[in-house]
Amino acid sequence: MRAPHGFTPSEAEKALHARSAWVLDTLRRIRTSRAKRQPLRSGTRLSLLDEGLRLMVIRENKKFSVIREQDILRVYGETEQDIRTSLERWYRNEARNYLPTRLAALADHVGMRPTKVSIRSQKTRWGSCSGKGHISLNWRLMLLPTRL
Repeated sequence: MRAPHGFTPSEAEKALHARSAWVLDTLRRIRTSRAKRQPLRSGTRLSLLDEGLRLMVIRENKKFSVIREQDILRVYGETEQDIRTSLERWYRNEARNYLPTRLAALADHVGMRPTKVSIRSQKTRWGSCSGKGHISLNWRLMLLPTRL
């Protein structure tokens, strides 16, 4: 738990007790969500824009390593979490390479120019724009076809 600067431990404990039902409900939802995740196995089909990729999971202690060979994506890791983390990092990198260029083309089409582009992992948004022209895009856009 994080508490505002200056909170005493007893104040933090009171706040926690006051919100205990919410905390327990949130923890329950997180556990349920994680339990519903399908395990990533070799042969799983993944999307990258308009391409289909086939996942090859290699259970080795080679953390955060992803190698693409044509339509095969080799992902190394010992645990399910290692595999998921490696995949997310790989997708984020692909997004950093593709999305700013795509955004620039779309911006030219409508006569606008973003001041900054960042790739994030928003839970409920594909992207957002600040009043200063900063564009945040979700790396999960890489899972969609380019026409979208």
